[in-house]
Amino acid sequence: MRIHALPIGHVVLRQSFLYPRLGVRRRLDLFLPGPWSEPMPIRAWLIEHDQERILIDMGETAEVRDAPFARHTVTPEDELPSALDAVGLGCKDVTTAVDSTRALCRTRTDDPFLTMEVLYQLS
Repeated sequence: MRIHALPIGHVVLRQSFLYPRLGVRRRLDLFLPGPWSEPMPIRAWLIEHDQERILIDMGETAEVRDAPFARHTVTPEDELPSALDAVGLGCKDVTTAVDSTRALCRTRTDDPFLTMEVLYQLS
């Protein structure tokens, strides 16, 4: 078995997102000025086991929009097809995709994963 951590850009998060307060301030702090984290990697995970290649999460696309509590840095070269290419694979080599963050709803309509079985986390 081989596990690949595929880099898909970076995100900077508000400290209030990473370390939320309790109560009403929890949500309010996300929109108020405050410190930001250092850039953190966005990753997708590929597990190769026997003839299976299971992709966990899709990462982000260059079209990702920032939120009041998150600033993304993702270029077209950072997207999943390039990350898979770096480990000698392509999108067609993935046998199953698991989307734990519902990121697929943010992908483009030409995304190659729209034609394969994708498992979703329901929580």
